[in-house]
Amino acid sequence: MRLKNKSSRTKTAEARKQRLLLLLEKHGLGIYEDLDKGKFPQFVVPSRSVNNIVYDKKLRQYILGSANSVRSARNMSQLRSYTQLAWLAFFVNRLVKEGKSSTLRDIYYSSQAFSIDFEDQPESDNIIVDLEAVLASPREEFHIFPEERSSVFGDLTI
Repeated sequence: MRLKNKSSRTKTAEARKQRLLLLLEKHGLGIYEDLDKGKFPQFVVPSRSVNNIVYDKKLRQYILGSANSVRSARNMSQLRSYTQLAWLAFFVNRLVKEGKSSTLRDIYYSSQAFSIDFEDQPESDNIIVDLEAVLASPREEFHIFPEERSSVFGDLTI
């Protein structure tokens, strides 16, 4: 097994970052284009139901199948979750561009500063999982982690 050197890892990380930013931009432009055409914007979210899980022999793992659901600003019952998903995409875009990270809990509290109302943290966590499915990327690529990675306050002597 050959280990990648630091330069190779950096290039790969930068490529993933650029891919994610392009996907976020594509979805953002889609919202603007829909609004310009007088259409209600929407997100196509891969279904995470048990019926949509299939085994990929090539990858040798279970993956989401081709079934999707649509989350639209047109449907009043979906408007809240649509808005939460759009805000999260905006917030993730900022995190990635600025090289910052956040925790699941911090996302929940940060949403309040933008007047995005989540009932509780599990609702916020579910929207993060939706964005993972929409962008086919793990939340770690969004710089969102389950808990604080580490924090140091004050002087540090090693």
